[in-house]
Amino acid sequence: MHFETLPEHVSIKIKEAVLRDMNPTQLTLHSKLSVAVIAGGLISLALCGQFGFGVTQWAEFMSHALHERMAPIPCAMICGSLYALFPTLILRLILCSPMQFRIILRKHFWSVLFWYFSVGTTLAYHGEHGQGILELSSWVLSALLTSHALEMIARKFLNGWSVSGLVRVR
Repeated sequence: MHFETLPEHVSIKIKEAVLRDMNPTQLTLHSKLSVAVIAGGLISLALCGQFGFGVTQWAEFMSHALHERMAPIPCAMICGSLYALFPTLILRLILCSPMQFRIILRKHFWSVLFWYFSVGTTLAYHGEHGQGILELSSWVLSALLTSHALEMIARKFLNGWSVSGLVRVR
């Protein structure tokens, strides 16, 4: 595509959209992160409880079964990875353009850390086990690493693809 041949008003709209994606406002950033972490977190909590807290009987059973079979730190790392899976996918596939997703995970590390730490602390407070600082730290670190690993995988295999982009085109 040659941008020189585009009408000026289209070229300006494209430039504004790219700049918006590359520089999300704090409101946009935290709105998208909160929706992803809460919605994706509820899906995660329905499948496997975190710190002994789940929203379904199956999730609580899974959480207790994992804690009975392994040490607290590896269990917290597995749970953190499982928790981060759905929020990261929601953020990438539904809430953000591919570029904005990369920008959020790469340049807004402290905001992502804030949301995972807030959720982890809340779950640890309400859960039945794993409330130690080492378990919480392992959970948060694992969630962050999983999000970044999924970002690299998405960049390699889903480059330029998003549900919102498909919906807008059709």
